[in-house]
Amino acid sequence: MTRELSPTKYGGRQQILGIGDLVVDAWGRQKVINDLSLLHGLFTYDVPPLIWKEYANGTEQLGTGIQATSVDGALNLESTTGNNAALYSLRHPRYQPNRGHLYSGALWFPTPNEAGTIREWGLQYGDRCGIFFRLTDDGLYAVRLRKSVEKVVAQIPLPAGFDITKGHLYDIQYQWRGVGNYFFYVDQELAYTDENIGLLGEGELPTICNPALPVFFKVTGDAKLRCGCVDVTSEGGTSSNLKYRSVTTGVDVASIHTSKTYADGVAVAALRVPNLFQSLPNTRDAILNRVTTFCKDEATTAVFAFRDPSILGGIATNTDPALGWAPTAIDSSYEYMIGGDGSTLATTFEANHTALNSTLLVAVRQEMDMPNQLFNPNPSAAPFYITAGDYIVVTVYPDGGGKNTGCTIEWAEEV
Repeated sequence: MTRELSPTKYGGRQQILGIGDLVVDAWGRQKVINDLSLLHGLFTYDVPPLIWKEYANGTEQLGTGIQATSVDGALNLESTTGNNAALYSLRHPRYQPNRGHLYSGALWFPTPNEAGTIREWGLQYGDRCGIFFRLTDDGLYAVRLRKSVEKVVAQIPLPAGFDITKGHLYDIQYQWRGVGNYFFYVDQELAYTDENIGLLGEGELPTICNPALPVFFKVTGDAKLRCGCVDVTSEGGTSSNLKYRSVTTGVDVASIHTSKTYADGVAVAALRVPNLFQSLPNTRDAILNRVTTFCKDEATTAVFAFRDPSILGGIATNTDPALGWAPTAIDSSYEYMIGGDGSTLATTFEANHTALNSTLLVAVRQEMDMPNQLFNPNPSAAPFYITAGDYIVVTVYPDGGGKNTGCTIEWAEEV
């Protein structure tokens, strides 16, 4: 049944912008969609390790700039025969229900499409699911990956004279909702549609198994990939759905080492984001909000961040946070550990962290037995995201030995 505006009250049917019957609200008012960029990247000077993580043959590298570099302000990703190189965003921009999702990139490929070379770009989640372009020696393809099985591999017809070595625009727009369609655009013209609505049943749905997909670029074989910039947008999007989380050393405070031999203080609490959650790649990002400490003496509090698993990653998971990594909540993917004098956390952190693989985020002085609260000074404009593979460690260094301390870490997790 067609919905019509009252011809007597409104003087006839008005012009409505949009396709479909849901382009006005329940009162007949025109809907307006504003784009919200969830993630975007430029490569003007380098490939920022605060945004990207680099892989060589499937293994994450510490930092970027190995095979992913900035050349004339563009991303240059290259590999050699028998190898592959990949670049993934640290963030997992999450699809927002009942809104459109749009991937946009500008790319070109300076090396020819020789046999055995593959170049891929778009959105992909741990080789388990994704939606992306693939360029091989015999053409350009649209790919949808579900549960590690390629459900759609369709060649995209390109116009005569299309030169892949020149700069072109590549966009993927989709409805998701678990059952929606995917639209592949080349130079802003619809090139292929992956139609799903009303066609798939149990065993084929949802069309991708996790809608929190990181941006990725991958090169296999002796080939190169260049990208000017990239963006992921929620069409009509809003702020993220975040849930408050916290961990604490509790009322039984951790004691501090009796001598001041630890140059960076004693580790009293740590938070980590495991790479896996329920045996699957972990896509639950979070914003670190506040770290609060106190000490029974004047002291210095420091907060460290790192991704090197050799520092603390070898400590086994345990239900007791004083003995190992323990879950922060029943439904959370994050884990924490409590430290203090002679603890596993303190001794392991002291033995393994160096200036080369851990970053000192902040170090401040605090008064005796007074709460010391560390906030992000600009949380709305520059939120501090923590993602899969990240570690946060809080240390306290008192002026005198044998003191007690406490710590609370608070964050907001995407669920």
